[in-house]
Formats: sequence, structure tokens, C-alpha cells
Amino acid sequence: MINSTQHESRNTQPTRTAPTLPAPLRGPGADDLVLQHEDVARPVLAKPTNSDDQLFLSEDLSDAHGLSEQHEPWKIMLVDDEDEVHQVTQLALRRVRFQNRRLSFISAYSAAEAMQLMQEHPDTAVILLDVVMETNHAGLDFVKHVREVIGNKRVRIILRTGQPGLAPEESVIIDYDINDYKTKTELTRTRLFTTVVAALRTYNHVTTIEANKRELGLLYEGLKSANIELERAKNEAEQANKAKSAFLSNMGHELRTPLAVIQSKSDVFRRGIYGPVTERQAQALQIIRSNGRTLLTMINDLFDMSKIEAGELELAYTLVPLKSLCQASIAETLAFVEEPKPHISLNIDEALDESLSIYTDEQRLRQVLVHLVHNTIKFSPADSESGLIVTQDAHRQHLIFTIWDQGIGIAQEDYKRIFEPFVQLDTSLTRSHAGAGLGLSLVKQLLELLDGSIRVESMIGQGSRFIVTLPNHPHWESPGGSQ
Repeated sequence: MINSTQHESRNTQPTRTAPTLPAPLRGPGADDLVLQHEDVARPVLAKPTNSDDQLFLSEDLSDAHGLSEQHEPWKIMLVDDEDEVHQVTQLALRRVRFQNRRLSFISAYSAAEAMQLMQEHPDTAVILLDVVMETNHAGLDFVKHVREVIGNKRVRIILRTGQPGLAPEESVIIDYDINDYKTKTELTRTRLFTTVVAALRTYNHVTTIEANKRELGLLYEGLKSANIELERAKNEAEQANKAKSAFLSNMGHELRTPLAVIQSKSDVFRRGIYGPVTERQAQALQIIRSNGRTLLTMINDLFDMSKIEAGELELAYTLVPLKSLCQASIAETLAFVEEPKPHISLNIDEALDESLSIYTDEQRLRQVLVHLVHNTIKFSPADSESGLIVTQDAHRQHLIFTIWDQGIGIAQEDYKRIFEPFVQLDTSLTRSHAGAGLGLSLVKQLLELLDGSIRVESMIGQGSRFIVTLPNHPHWESPGGSQ
């Protein structure tokens, strides 16, 4: 039974009379250890001449006041066939507190009884174990039972014997999984206190480590399951992405073919090949041509986005004359703008050689510039100005393309959003020029493939500046290494 009450099998033991306690020794001796400052009655020591046990206590056995019952007590199992050992040990340790938890005692008077109690109390923290009980090695047999049969590696086992000759310390420590070895003659109250508290501390560390291991095991299993699920989702997403890319590729070809026919026929009509064209008809054909071009751009953007997402967009680096690239990008943009054509200026820094060529993918950089220049027209009033400025940084390591306009501007909180796919800002002008919302997202991804970057500077109503930075590779060096 717990809490200083002997087990029922205790009744099978012969009645023992507690020894008469000699007068307590009080004073500042080393063995007069105070366990709790608030305790009024303290165990003290006396040393009888005819006993191996040196643990005796004063006759003041009143309970300590103000004890907290908020925490489960530490279970201490006392295994000894001497009733006096049980009494003295409990009295010596009854006021001990460790980590705000008191001690609760389980008494066994034989190894067989202790085996049964260990099954009932697997959370026992410390066992104070005698060796010689029903047999000369009963205590050692109990140790093997606890460690090997029950499999309890946590409980701290302290061997204390009054007959060390039957259980030599060195051989016992080597052959048996015990945690401490004491002879009863050396176990003063202070040493018993120190031994038990040290064992409790170790037990607490062991149980904490085991709890952490169990928690880590659960976390590991959870992570393993999550990884399996993520891998499955990743595979499904990859398959879906491949299916989407294949679909977009097929749809791109299917849409481009009739669109090319529409564009071609409108050009034929516009040139008067099928007969004279009135001014009104020419305007209608120009609208068809312009909107057809817009639709084709949207189809190409969607197709390019799918290739980038699938990692299938290949770059072809060549030497590209800088000035002609900029002029061609502006001209391509204006070619599909209705009359009156807006003015787009081109300014290349005087520090840059007019004949400078850059090592890049001409098609993709031109695609970037066309998109950005087209946006200056799309989101600016008809009578406003816009332009393209090309400079280099102070170290001549990067080229800087600045595309500016006097348009509607962009709020600072929207700077990042405009580069996300399928995002359009909610303004009257953007709604009147609705698109797929892919342009700036595609520009950003293309520039990242080209080892470049883009940022925006803008204020509402005061225009915008899109600043593209690209590495100025020497003509013999590719972004991925030497050529």
C-alpha cells in the first residue's frame, strides 16, 4: 500500500516490535540535515552499538504542516525483510520534497512480494533493495526480474545490504543493472537523503528523455506520413501540370492557326488587294488587326507561362546589338497601336557605346521590353508621353532599362501584387483595357531566367517607372559559364 502503509502481505510476516529509540542527538552535526525550512520536527541521528542501521529519528512524528498535494508523489519501494528498516527509512525520508513532490512509500518484505508490487506500480521511481531475504541472492534475482522480465530500465535501484560479503560490491556492480551500492552501516540519514534525491533526479532525467523520445517518434511518424502525402500531392501536381502544359500547347496551336488566318485576311483587305477600301473599312480592319494581335499575345503569354512552370522554356543566348534591340521593341509595339500613334522616346546613356552588343536571349528580352512599353501606352492617357532609358550601374556590371510613363500610376501597396499571375488592379482604366493579367508576371519570370530583376517606382496619378536590371556579360561569357 502507498503512503507509508505496509502491503497486505505484511500480515504474513512475524510480528516485530520496534526497537526502543535512544535519546536523539541534536545539534549542528553533519548528519542533522534540514530537509525543509518550515518543518518543526526533524529526523535526527543516534548510533546504537548493537545495530547495523544508523538511521534513527526523534520521537516527534507529527505531520509536517502546509504540504501540497497538487503533484503526484514519487514512489519509493522499500524491499527488506527487516521491519525496522522500513520504519526508520520512512521516518528519515518522510519530509523530503523533490521538485515540489513528496515521497510515497511501497513496502515489500521479500523479493517475491516486490515482484508483484512492481507489476502493480510500474511508475516506481526508486527501489531501496536488500540482498539477503528469503534467499541469499533474493535481491539480486529481483534486479534481474525488473530489468529483464518486466523490462523496466527507468527505475533507479539502490542496493543496500547488511551483509556485503554475500554480495561483493565490484562483482554486483558489473553483473547486475543497479544504480548504486550502499552498506547499511554507511547509510546515515544525510547519506540516505543524498542517495535518494540523486536517484530521483536521475529517474526524472531518464523519464524526460524517454518522453521526449516518444514525442520525437510521434513527430517523426507524423512527418513521415506528411512527406508521403506531400510526395503523392507533388506527383499528382506534376502530372496535372504536364497535362495542363500539353493541353495549352495543343490549344495554342489550335488557336494560333485560325487567328493567323484572320490576321492575314485582314491585312489583305487593308492593302486593297480585293478592291478599294474606304476609310471606314480601313479603320475597322485596323481594329481587327490590333485586337487580333492582343489575342495572339495573350495566347503566347499563356503558353510561355506554362512552359516556364514546367521547366521547359529554353533560352538561346546570342550577341544582340543594344540600340537596334530597343528600337525594334518600340517599333513592334507601335505597329499594332491604333492611330494616332503615341510618342515613345528612346535615350541610351552616352557612356554606353552606340555599337554595344549584349549577350542575352534576344527573343525573350525583346518580349520583356515589348510588354513593358505596351503597358506605358495601355495605361496612359492618349496625349501623354512615355519612353525607354538605358544606362549602366557605377561598376559597369549591369545594364539598367527604365520604362517610364505619365499614366495612372500604381499604389505602393500594389507593387508586389502586379507581378503575380492573373492579377489586375481594380481601376477604371485597367478595366477598360482588360487582359489575362499575365504580362507583368511573365516579364518577372523571364527576367529571372535571364539572371535579371524588375522593380517599380510609382505614385497614383503621377506615372510609373519599371526598372529592369540585367547583367552586362562580356560577349565571350555566358550566364552559365564560358563559351
